[in-house]
Amino acid sequence: MSRASSGAAETLLGRADEVAALSDALSRVAGGHAAAVEIVGEPGIGKSRLLAELAARADAGGALVLQGAASELESDLPFAVFVNALDEFVHGLPASTVETLGPQALAELAGLLPSLSSYADPAAVGLQHERYRSHRAVADLLELVAARQPVVLVLDDLHWVDWASAELVTALLGRPPSAGVLISIARRPRQTVPRLASALDRAHRSGHLVRLQPAPLSPSDARLLLGAQVIGSHADALCAECGGNPFYLEELARSTRRDARAVPARVGDAVTTTVLVAGVTVPAAVAASMDEELRLLAPESRRLLEGAAVAGDPFELALATTAADVDDAVAVEALDDLLRLDVVRTTDVPTRFTFRHPIVRRAVYESVGAARRLVAHERCARALSVVGAPATTLAGHVERSGRQGDLDAVAVLREAGDQASLRAPASAARWYGAAAEMLPADAPAGARIALLLPRAAALAAVGEYQLSFECLQHCLDIVSRDDIALRTQLTASCAGLEHLLGRHADAHARLLRALDALPDRDSVESVSFLATLAMGSYFVTRYDEMADRARRALVGARRVGDVGLEAISGALLSLAGALAGAEEARGDCSETAALIDAAPDDLLISGLEAVGHLAFAELNLERFDAAVLHADRVVRIARSTGQGPMLALVVPIQVAVQLVRGNLTEALRLIDDAVDATRLTGNDRAIVWVVVNRSAVRLVSGDVAGALADAQECAERLTTLDEPVQKGLTGVRLAEAQLARGEPESALAALDELGGGRDLVNVQSGERVAAFELRTRCLLAVGRNDEAAQAAQQASARAGQLGLVLASTYADRAVAAVHLASGRPTDAAEAGLRAAANAGAMGAPILAAVSRTLAGEALAAAGSTELAVRELDDAATTLHVCGAVLLRGAAEQALRRCGRPVHRRSAPASERRTGLDALTSRERQIADLVSRGLTNAAIAKELFLSLKTIETHVRHIFAKLDVSSRAQIAREVSRAEAQARN
Repeated sequence: MSRASSGAAETLLGRADEVAALSDALSRVAGGHAAAVEIVGEPGIGKSRLLAELAARADAGGALVLQGAASELESDLPFAVFVNALDEFVHGLPASTVETLGPQALAELAGLLPSLSSYADPAAVGLQHERYRSHRAVADLLELVAARQPVVLVLDDLHWVDWASAELVTALLGRPPSAGVLISIARRPRQTVPRLASALDRAHRSGHLVRLQPAPLSPSDARLLLGAQVIGSHADALCAECGGNPFYLEELARSTRRDARAVPARVGDAVTTTVLVAGVTVPAAVAASMDEELRLLAPESRRLLEGAAVAGDPFELALATTAADVDDAVAVEALDDLLRLDVVRTTDVPTRFTFRHPIVRRAVYESVGAARRLVAHERCARALSVVGAPATTLAGHVERSGRQGDLDAVAVLREAGDQASLRAPASAARWYGAAAEMLPADAPAGARIALLLPRAAALAAVGEYQLSFECLQHCLDIVSRDDIALRTQLTASCAGLEHLLGRHADAHARLLRALDALPDRDSVESVSFLATLAMGSYFVTRYDEMADRARRALVGARRVGDVGLEAISGALLSLAGALAGAEEARGDCSETAALIDAAPDDLLISGLEAVGHLAFAELNLERFDAAVLHADRVVRIARSTGQGPMLALVVPIQVAVQLVRGNLTEALRLIDDAVDATRLTGNDRAIVWVVVNRSAVRLVSGDVAGALADAQECAERLTTLDEPVQKGLTGVRLAEAQLARGEPESALAALDELGGGRDLVNVQSGERVAAFELRTRCLLAVGRNDEAAQAAQQASARAGQLGLVLASTYADRAVAAVHLASGRPTDAAEAGLRAAANAGAMGAPILAAVSRTLAGEALAAAGSTELAVRELDDAATTLHVCGAVLLRGAAEQALRRCGRPVHRRSAPASERRTGLDALTSRERQIADLVSRGLTNAAIAKELFLSLKTIETHVRHIFAKLDVSSRAQIAREVSRAEAQARN
């Protein structure tokens, strides 16, 4: 499962610091904690040797070592490095052990690991944008294994890793397994894909990843490595030639052992001469040494070695034999020869072997003539096809051997794209593209478009929006002029990508040109373009223009009798009105909701964004029940039809409603999922949209540091984006977090800079009232009371325009704060209580409680201590129940100032107990079911709860009982029952 360690030296010369760091990481994992370490350096510097040392020490210490290596010529095989590391081990696990993961996790893992393919759910429709579910399933698998013994996951040559594996590594670093798992990787810095390199840099800066950068060997260590065969000036020449690189030194020492005079004789004239092998610069003497070694091989050994280079690294002997076109008996004898000469090495899998070093593999591969390589890849493809290998396994060989016009090769590549599209869209994009290039030159445009459309979708799923756009533009260039419907779809999709790329003017111009070119201006296509133009106005915050276009589209949709377009147009009209504060927005929203609610799901599938836009409008109109109802419908339909991009639109709506309702646990779960999903797209605009919402939830939950980090990340991403709405939201979240940290001046600066000045023009709808209230508090905190009063007046004026209850609540809070600071506590208490009552009536317990806290402080200042205590105690209790720790602390502080003791709310009795007594009633119920042998899925069905909820409860039970298996839970339950009987 891994490249074996070099046998050149029993000890690691010049690597004492690195070995000490690896030992520290192993100690942390042995204590049950997750850890990560990366070894970064140029080819041959000793990265693989350090990983081998780590593996040996881990194995000696009782850890389970799982090893995999990425390979240069297989860099598009999805999850290859993880399959290499995990699949053989998982194949050997008992089914009863694997099945404790639950059906959902197993279904996700079935798409990654061939050994679990039997657990695939053919009825499930996966989403490209929810690939994080697969990543979490891998974390769950590692946690399951680590419950028995520490796990060391060794991933070598990560610079060649496929995109899907790179995403998975990033996810595991960002959300490490909750167990003793060490993730150790090695990579070349200049060949690592930028997104993975950035993720590793973030993990290193945050302290979650230890980075080791081994230096070249000193001259004295280099001489020790060379050994006694090379002495004096020859050793000095070799050291100078190799620059202290251990692999290059070992290669020259190997040659010296073959002929003590050969290499030193060549070195003198080639000290600065280099050649290119495996994409890296190699000293000429080293390249000459490898070439000499290969020329000295017996013909049969050389032939098998060439076949192995084509078959893969690591390679299966059977496939290498086929690629080389040699008899089995000859192959076995040749393999023994290659092993004896240390050209290839064994791995943990008996039938699998690996090259001594990737540079050796590449040198062999390049030495094979192009025609012979093509034929060898053809043999591999045929052999794999005969044994029923998946198309994704065949694709690399087919891509390298297929010829233009080979429709069988096109079919294999397309099937590979289809198989990879959900969990490995980057690989899918490559194979769709390769299939399109392999089509006959005279292939119909429809055949080419059928490959380019899924390629564009796959590229968009990994954030390659420009390439996706170019793909769609090519489709537009070749599609028939008579295919109006497809041209309309492609034009709208191109405009949508231009919006994502921030090219709003280009999108606008494209749509206008397309609209002008339509032969019938009173058609479904013209209405569709008008609706798309209306959405374009949203991106540049021209809400009056948006409303005008949406209204025209709505009239047209009714005229042509298209219910789907009527729903989209009506939703956009409702949203424009809601954002602009138009009086007619409520009526438009009700009318559109009635239309959408009456429509069956199948009618909404192609226009699902209409429901999302309606939900967003309802959120801004404070119709929270309707908003969450429609957002939930979007999520349900999107997941059943594979429309992943819709989730980024509606999940933040669900989160906002949960936040208003005080359901912080659910809000955090939803927004964490959304953040993980959106990060996979790599699109800054979408990432800001979800991360800025998580900042709000984190702050209310009391995680000031997390809220601040999220807001700062958004601010950094916005430096390259011209997105006023995003800037406004980011300014509010950043200011909230900075004010909570006691930095009102910084908060005020952030709010004014990103929010659009004192009038906060970048903040939309009712959110602007809340922003004025925040600005009021910031100004009061720095003693600028007159300006604070003006900000409070702006809040009241804006709330009056909108006529929204919660907007008025924020305005009353701003007024109350100014009154309290101005020595008018009675007026402050009145405004605060009015705010609390309004928020309570709207079902917003947290906002009601913080308003009650403000009113309590005002009542205390007015001398009404008993009334103040009542309000403050009520507020603290509500905030405790909701889990709003920081806000509860403020209420309790105010209670103490009133002279009332505060009972500790943060440590309920159940949490101070041990054993089963520490469990909540729900956890105890689940523990009993676990003890009866029920799986998580069966428990979920029994209790009418979601599988995710059961999984969360089981993790909490494991932590509270300090156990690592379900059997231990059963023993705890049995012991408690026995004690109860006695």
